[in-house]
Amino acid sequence: LTSQTQNIDVTKEIVNPKNEYKIGDIVTYSIKFKIRENENNRASISEVNVNDVYPEEYLEYLPDTLVKKGEDISLTKEEGALRIFTHLNYGDTKEVRYSMRIKDNANGKELNNVVSTTELLGDAVGSTANKTIRVNDPKIDIQKSVDKLEYKVGDEITYTVKIKSLVPGTTITNVNIKEVIPKGLDLKEDSGKISINRCRNS
Repeated sequence: LTSQTQNIDVTKEIVNPKNEYKIGDIVTYSIKFKIRENENNRASISEVNVNDVYPEEYLEYLPDTLVKKGEDISLTKEEGALRIFTHLNYGDTKEVRYSMRIKDNANGKELNNVVSTTELLGDAVGSTANKTIRVNDPKIDIQKSVDKLEYKVGDEITYTVKIKSLVPGTTITNVNIKEVIPKGLDLKEDSGKISINRCRNS
């Protein structure tokens, strides 16, 4: 009877998912790994390595948040990666949870974490999984000006309001601008104009 090659399955989830994250937000990840179900080979795997690569430039690992669910799980931090070592019995699922803080320089970025599994002393086939988050914490600048400094009764005054997005890569939605008209002025109907100047950042 030929022994079937085993597969190590891995999944990665975000425990507190959002469509978008802000600077300083805490992201909690869950990694689960197990031997894939099969009919012919239900042996244990003595040395499994789970390698989680993350963009350390933009994410800060918080070691105090680490939670290990399963026996004999060890974790070491390397540059831009977390390495998890353990063994797997057939039918068991092990889990590691940890959190990361989004750094100040991550605004406007998409941050991808990739986790992979390997057997250190054998030919079991590993697998990979990944999760991507978007950091969108926009800042805006508003400026208002008039077309001249002095007016006479009956003159028309032209106001210009400029709104600028200050952070490359971020998106501002549902912008609502409220303009209070001073006493003594009447709004000229259909005088409002909107123009958009799109700037591409290199």
